[in-house]
Amino acid sequence: MSSAIGFFDIQSSSTADQLTTPAATHQKLPNHAPTTIELDELAFGKRYNGPPQPGMQTPRELPSGAQTPVTPKTPNELEMSRPPSPRANEGVGLMQSWNDPPVNRWRVLSCCLIYFGNGINDSAPGALIPYMEEYYHIGYAIMSLIFVGNAAGFILAAFFTNTLLGKLGRSKCLMVSEVIMLAAYIMLVTTPPFPVVVVAFFLLGYGMAINLALNNVFCANLHPPTVVLGAAHGSYGIGGIVAPIIATALVSKGTLWSRFYFISVGLRILLLPFAGWAFKSYDEYSTQTLLSALERTASRKQPPRSNLPNCTT
Repeated sequence: MSSAIGFFDIQSSSTADQLTTPAATHQKLPNHAPTTIELDELAFGKRYNGPPQPGMQTPRELPSGAQTPVTPKTPNELEMSRPPSPRANEGVGLMQSWNDPPVNRWRVLSCCLIYFGNGINDSAPGALIPYMEEYYHIGYAIMSLIFVGNAAGFILAAFFTNTLLGKLGRSKCLMVSEVIMLAAYIMLVTTPPFPVVVVAFFLLGYGMAINLALNNVFCANLHPPTVVLGAAHGSYGIGGIVAPIIATALVSKGTLWSRFYFISVGLRILLLPFAGWAFKSYDEYSTQTLLSALERTASRKQPPRSNLPNCTT
């Protein structure tokens, strides 16, 4: 029974009781993180997002014949896995610097002086060639044979430098290169026939190629390499600047062109023992390792002193 009052339709309580009760609504409960026990029971590689779809390959399904990768089965095992401790023979190579060890200072100085002499050797012929042509009564085409001989010496040294280094070591190999260049300069100061001059320039190219290869490798492996190489090649540039000035000043005053090479003879006599002494204790294969350096540093540390007072009885 209902009655209409204005715009409202009021039903009786008997009619309201006949209405059905709606179904309970779904309540979303807060998500809880899995416990440690639940995590330990999980197996890696399984699909937990429903059954696998047709044609889909699960992580553990590998092609036939393929090896199954070894993977920790639980998160705890994955967290506990760690690389093994390093061993003494697995240390990382420690890069030397220009002053560590201290003998490297003398080695770098030796390299710079050798480069300085090489710069003198390369730039002096340009100023002396006109006087050499006049002395031997030859043209520029024949005179260019000194450059051919020099290049041939460089090419030939490329095949034997590594062999010499392996048999003689760095110190003796540098001394051999200085002896070869010294012999060539002695040949030049005697003003020999022109074919002997070509042979002398061949020896100069051979000896200079050896010391260039050894010194470039040595300087490039010192820290900082760009600074050390810059100092070495800068010394070469200084030699290349001063040599033509000195050579022109000598020959313009009537001095025989070959007398200029007395300067190179004196420089190589100085470098012969100096290079041998500087690299005497150098070992090609004795790489100081970082691990051994740390071990020595730790062994030098003093144990902490106890703050407890000394008790005497």
